[in-house]
Formats: sequence, structure tokens, C-alpha cells
Amino acid sequence: MINRLFPRLFFAAIPLLLLLTFKFTATHKSWPDAIQFTTDHEFAPGRAVQPAAAYYASRPAAATAAALPDPRLTPGAIDPRITQQNISSTICVDGYTKTVRPPFEVSNRFKHEAMALYHSTGTIHDYELDHLIPLELGGCPNCIKNLWPQPWASPGANEKDEIEHYLRDRVCHHRMTLSEAQHLISTNWYSVYLAIQR
Repeated sequence: MINRLFPRLFFAAIPLLLLLTFKFTATHKSWPDAIQFTTDHEFAPGRAVQPAAAYYASRPAAATAAALPDPRLTPGAIDPRITQQNISSTICVDGYTKTVRPPFEVSNRFKHEAMALYHSTGTIHDYELDHLIPLELGGCPNCIKNLWPQPWASPGANEKDEIEHYLRDRVCHHRMTLSEAQHLISTNWYSVYLAIQR
């Protein structure tokens, strides 16, 4: 009797076991697998859509104090001449930043002013005069609100340069809007850096 009943119970339980396994796997996926990262302009059918700004804001950002500027001193500023409509003839043209970057004597003066504003220690060579919203994303070239002395020490100028190129590439390939990229890099560029390293 038991020998005849066991096979029936075994095969009857298989669908239940498969269902429980599927639910466990689906609810224990890591972030990249469970939620498809998209911008507001990219959609993945069947996946949860996460706007870019919300995605990056949700990533852990254990940045040192030196990695980010003081938002009261450097909130960022844009060049009003650069718009979403003209990116193909401005920031997306190779060599564009050379046409708007201030000359050395001007940027050097700005660097000294920014270091004094931030009470920066060390020498002028320990810092890069950084455009918080970079020129390649339509940042203002000569607005003091867009300039700050960014340390070369990691995480610093080199890592932020990577993010600037990454965001410009997304903007110029229409995978992100210009304003979205400007917001991301001016609020917490280090969160973006951490997110794309994963």
C-alpha cells in the first residue's frame, strides 16, 4: 500500500516544490538583476523601471568629505547657451571644451580664489580647479559657483573625470537628458562613480 502511494505523493509534490523554488529565487536577486536600470527614456518590458536620478541616489555613497564640494559654496552653475536641442553642435562635438575653457591666467586666478574660499591646505598642485558641472555637460566656464578646488587624492579629480566622460557619452547617445546628467553630477558625482563600478 505504502509502496504504491509514495510515487503518487512524490509526483504530486513536484509542482509545489518548483513554485516555492521560483518564488525564493525571485525575491533574493541582487539589485542589478532584480531591477533593470533605465533612464526615463529607456524601458525594459517586464522589468521595474527605475529613473536614473532615483537609481544613483539610492546607491551607497560613503564619500570622504573631500570628495564632494560644499553645496553652499559650490552648488554648480550651467551655461545657458547649452540646451538639449543643441547638444549635437556643442558638447557632443569633439574638442568643444577647448573653445569655452578659460585661459590659464584666468583659471589660475580662480583656483587661488577657490582655495581661499575653501580654506584649502597644502599647495596649489594638490588640487585641480574643477567645474562641478563640467564643460562637457554644459557647465558654466567662469562662474565661481561652479568652481571648486578638487583634491587629486582619491577619490578625487581622476575619478570624477571618469564620471564626466561616462555621463557625456550617455547624453550624446540620447540615453539620458542633459538636465538629468547635470543634476546627477552636481548633487553627488561619487554616488554615480560607485554605481558604475558594480
